Amino acid sequence: HFITKDINLSDYKLFITDFSSFVFDFAFLNRAVLFFIPDYAEFICGNHLYNKLDLDLEDSFGPLVTNSSSVIEAITNLAKNDFQMADIHKERMNDFFYQHKSYREALYQKLKNQKN
Repeated sequence: HFITKDINLSDYKLFITDFSSFVFDFAFLNRAVLFFIPDYAEFICGNHLYNKLDLDLEDSFGPLVTNSSSVIEAITNLAKNDFQMADIHKERMNDFFYQHKSYREALYQKLKNQKN
């Protein structure tokens, strides 16, 4: 089934992914992220289309789990804490994005002040 209506990402408290670029949307919203890659050994040795990501998973926006029991445990722990993520992951999210009151104005000023 294809979803034909708009999805409101802010409705979700947790994003579980392997290596989807949607992780940046959830990080921008400061939502909990959990990376679940059951075939991580194959992933890092190059047996996937992607073997290197924009961000190292070990230093990214959420914990990395590689088996089903670990993913269940991680979800359970997050749920017990009302999906509040670890401080290190909050820091990484906050430090990753350029924060400004008006992104459009900031971009305009940056482009205007660049030398050709």
